[in-house]
Amino acid sequence: MVRVAGGFLVQKKEKIGSTNCVDNAFATGSLKAGKCSASLSCEPQMDMQVSEDEDSEEEEDEDDEDLVKDITLERFLSKKDGCKHIQGSLIGTADEDPARWGRQVGTIFDEPQNWGICVKSMLKFFRFIQMDLYRYCKAQRIRGDLHVVASRFIKPWTLGFQPHGFASVMNANSLLAFRFTSPAAIMKARVFVSVCWNAHFGRFVTTMAESFDPEEVVWIGALSICQHLPVCESIEDSPIYRALHPGMRVVLFVDQFAEVRERAWCGLEVYLATEELSLPFSVCLPGNLDKEMWKGIELKLQSLSLDSCKCSEDSDASQILPLIESKIHVIERRIYDESRRASIIAFAGRGIESEGNSLCTEEIVQIGTDCAGRSVLHLWARRGKLDLLGVLLQNDVPVDCRNGIGKSPLHYAAEQGHETIARLFLEKRADVNLKDNLQRSALGLAAAKGHVIIVTLLLNAGAEIESMDRDGFTPLLTSAVKGHALVTSELIRCYANLEVRDHRNGLTALAMASHSDHIETVDALVEGGAALDCIDSSGCTALMYASAFGHITVVVSLLRGGADATIKDPHNYTAFDFATDEGRGNIVALLSRHAQSQSRKDTDAKTVVTVHIGSVPEGNILRVMCYSLSGSRCFQADFEGDCRVGLLAHHMRGQLKWTTMQFFEDTAGAQHVQTDRLLKDYTCLSVQCVSG
Repeated sequence: MVRVAGGFLVQKKEKIGSTNCVDNAFATGSLKAGKCSASLSCEPQMDMQVSEDEDSEEEEDEDDEDLVKDITLERFLSKKDGCKHIQGSLIGTADEDPARWGRQVGTIFDEPQNWGICVKSMLKFFRFIQMDLYRYCKAQRIRGDLHVVASRFIKPWTLGFQPHGFASVMNANSLLAFRFTSPAAIMKARVFVSVCWNAHFGRFVTTMAESFDPEEVVWIGALSICQHLPVCESIEDSPIYRALHPGMRVVLFVDQFAEVRERAWCGLEVYLATEELSLPFSVCLPGNLDKEMWKGIELKLQSLSLDSCKCSEDSDASQILPLIESKIHVIERRIYDESRRASIIAFAGRGIESEGNSLCTEEIVQIGTDCAGRSVLHLWARRGKLDLLGVLLQNDVPVDCRNGIGKSPLHYAAEQGHETIARLFLEKRADVNLKDNLQRSALGLAAAKGHVIIVTLLLNAGAEIESMDRDGFTPLLTSAVKGHALVTSELIRCYANLEVRDHRNGLTALAMASHSDHIETVDALVEGGAALDCIDSSGCTALMYASAFGHITVVVSLLRGGADATIKDPHNYTAFDFATDEGRGNIVALLSRHAQSQSRKDTDAKTVVTVHIGSVPEGNILRVMCYSLSGSRCFQADFEGDCRVGLLAHHMRGQLKWTTMQFFEDTAGAQHVQTDRLLKDYTCLSVQCVSG
């Protein structure tokens, strides 16, 4: 059976010798914080009371048992045949191909700093378990915190993968599915998140999605550390201590309960960051923070103390307290001060004055950044606060300031589609080609979101149309994979390179759009002159993708454009074979009819035209003219009399093509002309000998 692996087609195991993961390569970068937070804001409240009806509870329990059967690691990762190959990736024996990272991967997983997880992966995990977690916690009358998530999902899912944690299992799966310029791109954590295990998991994930870029790699103990093994005997040997490295930012998540002030591990992590390693430290408050919630948090921060801190294991507390006791009051003060500063930034970022804080322009600039490294300028650009930005930018404010992942305010304005704000930053001479840490430009972000007006604005301002991100995606590739036909057309109009390929799988924009069934985008690319038969790194064409996935309208568009259905991949599979294996009966019938029609056309096109003109006098030329079915002359070419091979230029779908012309004499002295198959749509050839 034909399957899709990392954006390219993979045949049956007996045809290739091994199988790969079936994740969709184009899912990468599809979750954005704004979009995700909107969908999560309606999450069920997992700590709400259940009905008193016993019969109803029994029915819910039965339903829950049925539901949890499908909440498995294999289903989450779309692994029908189990996850044994992930274990091979973890130890570096899953793939002999060095380009797929092979044996060198195993050593990377040994370093705790590489146990990070992308925010978008954490969000995907939560969305998968969300309903089961809600129903389970409702039935048990408990809060859906990290303790529940670890015991119900993480520990069962990672059993057998010791000593690796959930994050490493996820990353091993991703490395098998996709090609990356570097494994560290998805593994090496840039942000260490300290969070109390009593925190509500849904609200925690929502806040992470609102605060950080989806591609940001974070280190979270519950997800990064193997939950089947005890923590090391000494603090210095623990994964937490070893994970902290220069260049990492440490963020303490403080929810409305503010329990971090009485949790020993949270106190230790703040101590290590601020006192031992001098790492940047900040506090992350709930995304739905309001004035009333902040008053409650502030009161608890003032009343709780690390002097009476707790641990799930008494032995942990006995090691941690002696280490931090001399700095307890310093740590407590640091947590309170950073929490207060975070609240001021949060309110200022929404254009709201916090309690007793009416900030002037100079104070706004000096207030610093939030946990994600975003200044007020970033937050206002993201939220579309044009009036506030207009006032602030009247002063000498640097407009190219970067957040933790390297984004400028212009990046946010372009990504969110705020045309007037983007124009304002450009007027203030913002760098239109500035790239973030993932090598994404403002143009690339606007193209990914489908903001065609922003795309035009940035191109007119001098944005590089071929700017590539970390994975080799240009704005055209990004718009194609997302299905933004208007953006694609605009980029084609501005002469974007239609043959550019991504770094992972060697896919063109047409192959990506065909894979994802974006018919309008496919039409725009075909009409724009995109090469129809480009082969990716696995030997597949756009027509093969469309045929395998059953995208019949895309298949029709490609065939009408002139795609070659006879091309074979390295395993001798054609588009017809892919459609047959996948049971795409309508496409099989379409390709069969096309093959019959094509056979007739090829026979006509390759018929040798014989013209008895004798020899070509000196000084004369041989003129070849081609006519369409309507009789109009489409093109012509002139060749000197002694020419036997030439190139015939013509236009096809707005793009200049070259067709090989061959001339030869038979034994009777007759002149023959034969063309290659690019002329199959034209049925009449005329060869004349004319005076030079």
